[in-house]
Amino acid sequence: MAEFSSHFGRIDVVLYNPPGSLRSAYKKALEIESVELTEFLQVRLIGALEAAKLSYPYLLESSGSLIYTSGQSDRFAYPNTAMLGVPQAGLKLMAEHLFHELQESGIFVGYTPLDNPPMYADEAEEARRDDVPEGFFLSERVTAVDVAEKVFEQVANKGPHEVRVRSSIKL
Repeated sequence: MAEFSSHFGRIDVVLYNPPGSLRSAYKKALEIESVELTEFLQVRLIGALEAAKLSYPYLLESSGSLIYTSGQSDRFAYPNTAMLGVPQAGLKLMAEHLFHELQESGIFVGYTPLDNPPMYADEAEEARRDDVPEGFFLSERVTAVDVAEKVFEQVANKGPHEVRVRSSIKL
């Protein structure tokens, strides 16, 4: 953060959106190994808190924004999504706590859950992706443009705290 701030002069927005293969995460709750859930909690929840701690002094200086993305498994217990949903639910609540705690300091904390995994614009890349279960198909999809527009509006308006990104493409 210090190097980035020094190079660019300041930090206005931090977007916490950890990438990674999620295909192996889709399984029944009783099939989840503790070490697997611990890894997801580490990356998706504890990492999110550490990002807030590391970015805090820089966002305080710029009255900036911290945005977390997530998925709808934070609210709905879809089949085989416990390993994703439990950390997402924790992140949703952590983001709300941070929103209230940092509001008076001028830092905006936003939470942006996506209705489904964003569809890649490149069809070949979409066919090769490994972050969705085998045979996964949805009749509606979110795009990167959908996400970017919602995050931009959320940051520009410093609110609302939670903005759901709905699907824009019907297949």
